[in-house]
Amino acid sequence: MTYDLLIRGGTIIDGTGRPGQLGDVGIVGGRIVAVGTCEGAARREIDAAGAIVTPGFTDIHTHYDGQVSWDDTLAPSVLHGVTTVVMGSCGVGFAPVRDEDHGRLIELMEGVEDIPGSALAEGLTWGWSSFESYMDRIDAFPHAIDFAVQVPHDALRMFVMGERALADAVATDDDIEQMRQLTRRALEAGAVGFSTGRSDNHRTARGQATPASEADARELCGIARAFTGLGHGVLQAVSDFDCLVGDTNFQAEFDAIEAMAAAADGHPLSVSLMQRDQSPEQWRWIIARAEQAAARGVTIRLQVAPRPIGVLLGLEATFHPFIGFPSYKAIAHLPLAARVAELRKPEVPVLRRIPESDRPILSIPMLGTLIHSPTAAILYQLREVVLEDRATRVAHYEQPLFAWK
Repeated sequence: MTYDLLIRGGTIIDGTGRPGQLGDVGIVGGRIVAVGTCEGAARREIDAAGAIVTPGFTDIHTHYDGQVSWDDTLAPSVLHGVTTVVMGSCGVGFAPVRDEDHGRLIELMEGVEDIPGSALAEGLTWGWSSFESYMDRIDAFPHAIDFAVQVPHDALRMFVMGERALADAVATDDDIEQMRQLTRRALEAGAVGFSTGRSDNHRTARGQATPASEADARELCGIARAFTGLGHGVLQAVSDFDCLVGDTNFQAEFDAIEAMAAAADGHPLSVSLMQRDQSPEQWRWIIARAEQAAARGVTIRLQVAPRPIGVLLGLEATFHPFIGFPSYKAIAHLPLAARVAELRKPEVPVLRRIPESDRPILSIPMLGTLIHSPTAAILYQLREVVLEDRATRVAHYEQPLFAWK
């Protein structure tokens, strides 16, 4: 047999869970036709000795919704062996959309996912309104890997409710029916699911709560009924289960998410799972509730990140240690060079030299931790931060302010 491509002599990890084995992979017409010992010639041959040969990875939680319109490689995922990405996670995305809401969706993605708004504003080509036209538009772009899209709750809510799409606004029956119909059309056109975000840590670039963060179970279940009778489709949710105010709301919050899954006519739901410092046992409760739901016939899968979340800091980035301080806010509007010049002045309170003898600490009750350093802190979007003298417990350094106040 003659192959178009023959990958020879690699360690094959086929994804079934079986141990790796040395072998070849033969490809004809873009499809794998032989695995093992492949006899015959090939138009192109790759010597994979010493390398691992695997199927491409599917990344089920990404935020390439904007990048897909200007980056045909979708880096860095493509650099890690990912061949399919799922976008539209956490309820944020760029369709459906009205022309007047372009800026609002950019601010939403910038705040929630720390993607610079300037990059989104310059890179997004737009040219769509409905979710179906969004899919047509991005499918026409050159792309090195495959992608699938979910309908994001925040964009959907803004499209239907307009200025009423605030976190504490209750959707009417007509609003919910419109959202259900739009989701159904998107699913029938090829969308792979619907996503919603319910995290208190997710904020717009202006520090506002995301539009769907407080959507009630009635709204969630109404939208989920868009899946009725369909042979494909998943739901995805992220929530911190109100842990910033304690653990008392966990059960009620999980009830709302489970009710959404139960209303989706047997379609599975995935929920992000992580250990949170504010509620260190929460992950156990999530697993227990997912197992209990499975016993009732409601499928809830748990998404676990393969690595910790990282944050890039810098005066040109969204986060840096000075961002919450009044003295920095007073110069935040200046160009970078001018800000640096101001920060170098010794009288600027945020950089006032702190004697080592004071041994200040940063107490962050919402994180349940103490950071023993005068400078090691990310002071953005924290509810309670106190810089104080460790001996006297007197807060005599400049106190930070917060975006949502």
